[in-house]
Amino acid sequence: MVENGKIKKHNEKRKFIINIASRVFVEKGFENATLADIAREAGMSKGTLYYYYSSKSDLIFDVAEKHIEVILDSVDQKRELNKGDISPAIDVKELFEALNYDVRTKLHLNLVQLAITGNEKIKKRLFEKYNEWIERAAETLEVTLSGEYDHKLIAQILIAAIDGMGIQLLLGDDRIPFDKVGRYFMR
Repeated sequence: MVENGKIKKHNEKRKFIINIASRVFVEKGFENATLADIAREAGMSKGTLYYYYSSKSDLIFDVAEKHIEVILDSVDQKRELNKGDISPAIDVKELFEALNYDVRTKLHLNLVQLAITGNEKIKKRLFEKYNEWIERAAETLEVTLSGEYDHKLIAQILIAAIDGMGIQLLLGDDRIPFDKVGRYFMR
């Protein structure tokens, strides 16, 4: 019983650190943010932070993993709320809207930049997460999109479109009509 309490407390502390690190990474960027900055913002010593995260790369990836899980959980929650009134177009619209294109998208694009510019550890873990995201999206499409479709290919295209729209929105283009995008993809 005590062991489970310790594990739970450890996991809660990691979640707290991830939330603080997310904010610091968005404010300073991955390259400029240090573990010392994150420790200071979290109100702990660097030694305590090192107990939970021995490297910035590990912390960056946990931030990214949380980012992707938040998106997928949001889509699942919206789907659950719309049970019985779900169409493929609504499902795609929900996926786009779940992103919110705020801090999570900035974090995601910073991670992509790190992967592209040579951080092989982040690249490998991000690629694994992309595959997981594509699989989950394909499973959702199988449920909502009947007929002879390549659900995985459609999911890959949607993920690429999401990344592209995230870039557009972060650059200030807020004209993307998500409801029309969803209907277009599901014609």
